[in-house]
Formats: sequence, C-alpha cells, structure tokens
Amino acid sequence: MKCALIIPPWLPQEIFSNKTAGSQINYWQPLGTLYVAAALRQAGHEVRFYNGAFLQQVEIIVQVTEFAPDFIGLYSTTFGWRKACEMATALRRAGGNFFLAVGGPFPIATQEQCLERCPELDAVITGEGEFTSVELLSRLATPSSVELGHSDPARQHRPIPRRRATPSGAGTDQAVRATDHPLPSPRPGSAASSTFHPSLNQLTAKSATPTTRSFSMNYQAVVDLSGVLGVIYRDGAKIVKNPPRPLISDLDALPFPARDLLGAIDDYVPPPATYKRRPVAVIITSRGCNRHCLYCFQIDKARKSGIRYRSMDHVMAEIRHCLAQGYREIKFIDDTLTADYHRAMELARRIREEKLDFTWFASACVNQVDQPLLQAFKDAGCWAILFGAESGVQKDLNTIRKGITLAQIRQAVAAGKKVGITVYTPFIFGIPGQSFADGLKTIEFALELDPDIANFHALTPFPGTELWDNLAQYGAVSQDLSDYTYQGAAFVPYTMTREEIGRLRQIAFKRFYSRPKFLWRRLLALRGVNDLKAAVNGLKSLFWLLIKDKIFQQKTTRSRIVKRHR
Repeated sequence: MKCALIIPPWLPQEIFSNKTAGSQINYWQPLGTLYVAAALRQAGHEVRFYNGAFLQQVEIIVQVTEFAPDFIGLYSTTFGWRKACEMATALRRAGGNFFLAVGGPFPIATQEQCLERCPELDAVITGEGEFTSVELLSRLATPSSVELGHSDPARQHRPIPRRRATPSGAGTDQAVRATDHPLPSPRPGSAASSTFHPSLNQLTAKSATPTTRSFSMNYQAVVDLSGVLGVIYRDGAKIVKNPPRPLISDLDALPFPARDLLGAIDDYVPPPATYKRRPVAVIITSRGCNRHCLYCFQIDKARKSGIRYRSMDHVMAEIRHCLAQGYREIKFIDDTLTADYHRAMELARRIREEKLDFTWFASACVNQVDQPLLQAFKDAGCWAILFGAESGVQKDLNTIRKGITLAQIRQAVAAGKKVGITVYTPFIFGIPGQSFADGLKTIEFALELDPDIANFHALTPFPGTELWDNLAQYGAVSQDLSDYTYQGAAFVPYTMTREEIGRLRQIAFKRFYSRPKFLWRRLLALRGVNDLKAAVNGLKSLFWLLIKDKIFQQKTTRSRIVKRHR
C-alpha cells in the first residue's frame, strides 16, 4: 500500500519569542515517525514523509494528492494538535480514498477523545506505532465482510465507490452531525479563570470543533479492525477502543529509522551551540524510564516495563550505518544514557576501539555518573553532556521527584568540566510550591555551577503526566495549546503567577549570558562558521533581553510570521 506520514506545518516563531528565536531554533530528526516508516517499508509498503517544519500546508496537500496514498499517518504533540486537525480537514477536502490515523504523544495520552473532537480522523494509534501500523495496514489491504459494525459472513466482498469531495469536506454519501461526546469536566478545587482551566474538554474544543461528516468510515473500503491491539477506530457511528499493545520488548527486531526519507539532512540541526559538526543524526539506544518525575510523559505510566535496552551490537551497527550515510555527529536522546553504568562504559569502549570518527552529545542523570565514566565518554568523542539540574532548591527537586540532591548536581557538573566535556544544564520555573524567591535561588545556583550552556524553561503539564492527572493539587493550566512548549507558561502553581514565571526566565537568561566571564569564554571557544553563527544569534537575543521587558510573555501571531528559517 502507499503510505504518507506527515508532521503538520509549524514555525519556530510560534514556539519561541520572536526576539530570541534565532538563538533557539532547532529541527530535530523525528525519530518516532522514521521508525514507523522503516517498519512499514520492511513490510513491503511504499512510504513517503512530509515534514511541516519545512513545508507549508498547501505544499503538503499538493504533494500528497499527487502521491494518492491509501494510508495517511499524522503525528501530533500537544502543541501540534490544532495543526493536526487542520491538516486532517485539508486532506479530506482535497479528496481521495485514504485511511487517516493519528499518533504521537497527545493522541497516546488523550486516546478516543481525538476521534470525538476531530471527525476527519479514522483511527488513533495509542502506543508504540511500529507493529501496530504494520498490522493496521495489513487489515486495510485485505478487506473483510465487516462493515459499519455489522458482521454478515454471507455477504460477498464488494468495493465501495470513492467519495467525491465537496467544498465542505464531507462526502456525497449520507452525512450526520458528529456526537459531541463529553470529555472530563473541570477537576474539583481547581483554579479556573478565563485563561487557566484544567479541563481537557477546553483544550480539544478550542482545537477542533465537530463538523458535519459521514459516519461510515472515511476510508471507503470494507475493513475489520477488531483485535488490532493499540488502535481506537470508528465503526459506523461507534468508536471502538481495542486493548493496548504491549510495549516492544525486543528493540533489536526494529529496523533502523528511515533517515533516507528526510531529504536534506543538513536542515536537521539541534539548537545552536549544542552541536559541533554537521550533519547530526539522532539515535536512541533504549526506550522507557524507571524514574517517576512529575512532569515526564511515558507510555508506561506505571513504569512497570522499566528501561528496555537495545543490544550493544545493534547500537554499534546503527552508528556505523549513520556514518556511512554521511553523518558526522550523533545525539543520543535516551531519557538517560547512563542508567546502566556498565553498559554506558561499554558504549564508550566500543566507539573508541573501533576508532569511529564522529562527535557525540548525551544526556545523563547526575546521580548516575562519575569522573571515570565521563572521562571514558570524552575519550570516545563525547564533547557535551546534558544534566537535568532543574532547580537550585532541594524542596523543588523533591516535589518534581527527581531523586537527586544539590550536592550530586554540583559533583556531576564539576566532574564534566574537569574532564573537558561541555556541560549543559536546563532549569525549570513554575514548579508546584515554588515561590518567586525560590526561582531567584535557582538562578543563583545556575551562576554558581557555571555550566557552559544553561536553559531556563517553564514547567509544562503535558496530558498523560502525573502533573496533569493531579492538577487540582498543584495549580492551573492554560487553555491555549500554543503554550505547551516549555516556553509559554502552560502551568502556574498556586504559589506563583504567570507573569512571575516569565520574569524569572528573562532574569535568568539575562544574568547568565551577560556575564563577562561567560562572553569571554564563548569568544575563545569559537572554532568555525557554526560557532560564529550561534554566537551572533546569541548576542542578538541577549540584546533584546537587556533592553526589552516581558520578552517571554509576548507571542508572535501567525499573521506576523512571514519568513521560514531553514
């Protein structure tokens, strides 16, 4: 079958302040989508990928229409949900006979509510998508005698004519009004206002309002999706929720991500100053996490499966595969690469022994590293490491369940700097129970640590996290999905205001990056064109931080965005 996988269009300026976007813009390789693409191709399907980071909606529609796929898979984050619904509507209006499914963090968390609020969708994939997508397409390719929720074994298989698209996007077959299924009501005791409201109903209602459509399946073929684990689908006027699919235990069974579908690989870069060489590949050596951070989204909410590891032989084979494709740097994006200390040591040893020529970047938890491990990383080509410091106040670390101490943060940062690895430490404002004074203490802690790079985010309560599930206990959330990016203050604890979170972020960036010590160090570290571009964009951002107030509380409206950055 012909398959189109789509990331709906988005612009960096819709996420970052228009004054600082130049120093924050990044385009990650969409690893999850590329894994699904590889699994579908391995099963014999023809796959094309359309990335809305570089294509406008009209461009995607034209190209997809020309391709005429049988299956379209949309990817959606919380921030991208409204855009996914807009794309679904545009695809239906363009016509064609295709099955339209959505996957990604937001659909995984909200499940059947996506179908209730976006009538153009046929199905939701509720977990890891590789095996689920392959089985789903197998059913689509072999139509059965099950139609509109009624089984009739005596009925012969028969094709259903393709619908003719109408200006409204509905087909010419019978159309009915989509039922406005109720979603969770506001949690008792929550702080509700015109801006903040902890109700998923508000989020989805503002993103996609039900419209007139046919409640026969949008995909015009007779198919039976019963028993396909990990799928929620329409069966006539009903929404059917199949049981979840177990998480993939043997990750070596998965093909390498289909990076050849990316197009110009040089367009995919992490944030400025967080890479040394281009092009940059993204690799994950494990899936899952055994930690219980309050704000972290995991498919396995109970953490029963823990961390699932790929074999080191399989990881090394993918590294060699990426180098053969021309990649010169690798960013390992495991939740924590060092959860298994000895495995992390083995990775460094294997890279060094094979004398592979690439630089790399990793993330680690501060209580899982020591100087010998970091030295081994350095010797194997690791140039930078991210430690999730998050706060300079121990009670805040305890609240978000990091399971670390301020002393461990100090030790890890010091060890990284001692062996000569660039240290990157993100921090969070808006933690439940955090006061403005606590935020100022976190800024002082960041200055004390003096990492090479620091970032200062707003805590974001993504659906599916424990923070989201217990909002009434902690604070209130924004109804605006565009705030769910770590940049906008999507969550405000009872102990702080939205304005204070924005102020803390601006104070932190200003104080950290305007220090003469930091500026001099960055000047001495300039080694090439990429470093120079990052420095220039950083200085521009610093200029606006110094002269303009409330820079993180101003959004760039869609009408003001006129230029795409490549």
